[in-house]
Parts: sequence; structure tokens; C-alpha cells
Amino acid sequence: MLDLPSTLSGSFSVGRAPATGMQMVSPVPANDTQWPVGQPDRCDLIVEELVPSGASRLSPFDEAGNPRAQHVSTKASTSIVCDLLTTKTFVAESTIESRFLLTAMADRTVIHIQDQPSAIQVVGPDGKPFSHTFDFHTTIESGTRVAVFAKPKDRTTTSEAQTLLQCLADSLPVDFADMLALVTEEDLPAWLVANAVLLISVQRDPWTHLHDAVLHTANGLGGSIQMRDLAAMHGGGRKAFRPCVRLIADGFLELVEPARIDSACFVRSSNERQAREAA
Repeated sequence: MLDLPSTLSGSFSVGRAPATGMQMVSPVPANDTQWPVGQPDRCDLIVEELVPSGASRLSPFDEAGNPRAQHVSTKASTSIVCDLLTTKTFVAESTIESRFLLTAMADRTVIHIQDQPSAIQVVGPDGKPFSHTFDFHTTIESGTRVAVFAKPKDRTTTSEAQTLLQCLADSLPVDFADMLALVTEEDLPAWLVANAVLLISVQRDPWTHLHDAVLHTANGLGGSIQMRDLAAMHGGGRKAFRPCVRLIADGFLELVEPARIDSACFVRSSNERQAREAA
């Protein structure tokens, strides 16, 4: 699965299915199954132009430029998500897809996201071919291309679902993706998605002298510090908290442990981790 940085990690791990070449995501149990009290910072800023991602339901053409059948989804959970940095729009047809999309958008290592990519041809267990469209196709900095299969866990444990996943893995074209990732609600706990929404929103904040001041302090940290203490050094409150979060989004700070980003969490300079890994 995606090699998420420490700001978002803690929910994904990669495993290889026995006796096959399929790589799949193993969910890590999460303590947080409920949305936290209160709403995270909103990121619904107005943009001048919306650019369909290419294969979304907003476009009459698929990613390859071929005409596609148009339909209006009747699913109540279908949503349109706008990447505020690129002004691209994506369509998520379930809550799980929405949560995954927000998490991927907040991940610095994800360099490309495609919703509803072009269908691939799959050979079924009976030897008959059929087509399948993955929920997302992502590319990360290393160049690894990931075909994302996002579904509720109870829909992935049946024998039919397991057979489908195995067929998809066996038929995955080498020029389409390097691995298949199964994503369920267990991979996307509420705190992880809330962090993603916050990290996305602060990237739209204009960089000010306060960001420079917090960055200077962060570079001089000799260990971990609680977010409220770091913010207090620069006036405290929301005005100083959001620049601290921006440094997490930009990779200058990192969470000591996977947790909800709030005033109680502990952070440290990412340089400190790099020094430890180099040693």
C-alpha cells in the first residue's frame, strides 16, 4: 500500500498474499472507531476553475481519452472532492472512497491520484474474461503504481470477494500497476482522516513571518515537544497552531506517534529522525 509518512501512518501495512504475487494491505486494528467530537478545520475554499481528473464521472472521456458511458450515481454517499492545490476534482462513490481520497491527498509521497481509472481485462476463475474498474490508481514518489480496491470489510471476506481479488491480482497488467491494495474502513480510522482534512486545509494558508519563526524553532528542537507548547512560544491559539500544523504538512515536523493532530499531540523535527536513521 502507500508508504505513508509519519503524519498519516499507523493504519497501513503491506503484506504479500501466500502462493501468489499479489501484494495486499493488511489492516492494523485502530482504537478510534468514532469521529472525534467537534469538526476539523474546513477546506472548502472557492477556486476559480475546476479541472475534472480525466476519468471521473464529470468527464465524458476516460483517462485514455476514449468516450465513456455516462450515468448519474444513485448512491447517497457519492461526493465530489476538490484538490485545492491543483483544482482537480475527484468523485468518490462511498464513504470509504472519500476517506481514502482525503488521506492520499494529504500524503506528500503521493504524486498522482486517478479516480475511476480505465478498466482492465480480467480472467475469471472459469476462464472467461471480464472488465473491472478500480476505485483509484495512485503513483507514489518511488514510482510505484498502486491499484486501489476500496470496500467495506464485510464485503471483502466472502469467498466470492476473495476469488475476485485473486483474479484481479493475477490479471493486473504490468503497464497498469505494480501492486493491488485492498483498503477497508479499518485502514481509515477517524483520527487519520481528520488529520488529512486539517493537513489539506493548512496548505492553503499563506506563508507568513510566523511560519518562518515556527520553522526556526522547529529546526532547533532537541527532542519532542507538545504542540500546545510549541504554539505557545509564538503567541499560542489558532494563529500559532495552524503554522505548526503546516510544518507537519510540509515535512519539517512529524508526529512522535500516530495520533490526532491537536494541542496535546507530541511532535519533533523530522531532521532528528533522519539523523537517527542515518546512524
